[in-house]
Amino acid sequence: MKDRIFWNMRIRNPFKRYTIRTLAVVVCCLGCACANIGATPASPADEACSRPVISSPSHATRFRITAKEGRNVLSIDMGESGVAENHWLLVGRDQPLPDNNRMPVLRIPLKRVALLSTTFLAHFSALHATDTICAVDNAAYAFDAGVRERIQNGSIPEIGEMDTLDMETVIHLRPDAIFVSAGMGGAPGRRERLAKLGIPVIEIPDFLEPHPLGRAEWIKLFGLLLDRSDVASKHFDAVSSRYKSIRAAAAAIPPAKRPTVLLHSPFQGLWHLPSGDSYAARLLNDAGGKYLFPELKAHGARPFDFEWVIAHARHADIWMQIDASSLKAFAALDPRFTQFDAYQSQQVYSHFKRTNASGGNDFYESGVIHPERILEDLFSIFSNWPDTVPEDSLHYFMRLH
Repeated sequence: MKDRIFWNMRIRNPFKRYTIRTLAVVVCCLGCACANIGATPASPADEACSRPVISSPSHATRFRITAKEGRNVLSIDMGESGVAENHWLLVGRDQPLPDNNRMPVLRIPLKRVALLSTTFLAHFSALHATDTICAVDNAAYAFDAGVRERIQNGSIPEIGEMDTLDMETVIHLRPDAIFVSAGMGGAPGRRERLAKLGIPVIEIPDFLEPHPLGRAEWIKLFGLLLDRSDVASKHFDAVSSRYKSIRAAAAAIPPAKRPTVLLHSPFQGLWHLPSGDSYAARLLNDAGGKYLFPELKAHGARPFDFEWVIAHARHADIWMQIDASSLKAFAALDPRFTQFDAYQSQQVYSHFKRTNASGGNDFYESGVIHPERILEDLFSIFSNWPDTVPEDSLHYFMRLH
């Protein structure tokens, strides 16, 4: 599925709301637990499985790893998906199972994975692990050049979303795991059939993180599962450092000079606005802007009709994340857009600068693990307002003309 989640939105089902539940995943450290079993010596990857790689995420709030009785315990808090809680025991690929184990097992490091959201592609690219991708949901939405090359030469087939999954191809591929966005795990019967085949479905609720760095930090979880924790930590540390540097520069913008910002446009008659404590609002504020609705409380986004939005947001200084190529094309979608001040002053920005011919948008790939690049774009736009910023200096955004 092509997820468009930068502002807690999705392209196919952007308005699904979630409640919290906990997905407990127990990671067994067999390096110690199996010391007296007399098994063959553990491989380096198995030894990596047996030691804590992430003590506690610094920004991510929806996954954590703790050590208990010689074992690593991974817990994931995720939105309501309509299925029972799932538990996995993560065990080194060549390690024996502990006695009396009754939990589903996930052998790590993962060697073959199916990704049912292109938002995960950037993690694997940054971790130099795209060779582990054996299938995707919709090949057209992939932006990463290396992944596209493997799709075109037939190395990565398309298997569809969970509810329309090509089971014959999945059974042939035998992935170690299937990753999907939280809430998109399909009907319980589909998951149970995959479980019987030894193929776990792992739902990832990273888009529900309240902080941009929180979502980016999920690369550490992928690093753990792929035995690339060092690479993941190095990547995140660089991203975090740059993000904080830009945020510090933006903090110098006086409140009176911070532009007010409106997000999105209506979808199927409703305008879904992110919560004031969402990571979308956090990005705007960290970049030196002022989100128009800081008091708005919602889990994800809250729907409003057009009349309410135009009454409360008509005079916004800047309008961000518009799915259009020009002001004329945008107005053609709804002539009322021309009534907004941002439209009249040509302060409307699209996030479609980095796209390919098939519809892939890098904003939804590398933007997931590079919030500092998004922040830098926003800071450039906000700090230059009411003037416009040179568009060749922007990475993801472009101003509509």
